[in-house]
Amino acid sequence: MISPISNGSMLAEMGVMKVGASNALTQSDAPKGDFGELFTRAINQVNNDQSQASDITRRFISGEAGLSTADVMRANHKSEISMEATKQVRNKLLEHYKEILNTQL
Repeated sequence: MISPISNGSMLAEMGVMKVGASNALTQSDAPKGDFGELFTRAINQVNNDQSQASDITRRFISGEAGLSTADVMRANHKSEISMEATKQVRNKLLEHYKEILNTQL
């Protein structure tokens, strides 16, 4: 059975998300390596996020206990954000690549 969403539970979820966001990578924790490796890892992370969102959604629809609507929404939103960020990086790369190709020597 689906549990109703209350203001208290949503505030608690937001508090957990705030703590997670405050533990984000700092500049000194930034990954090192060449761009190709970083981009490949980012693509793999996007794929993992999408797989997790799909799995959580499937489990929620099948009625698995312990999953809330907020869990499904969070997983899907994380997947959407990571995909959108990847698309933006791709678009910027293509834009700069085209600019380099059009540069007169």
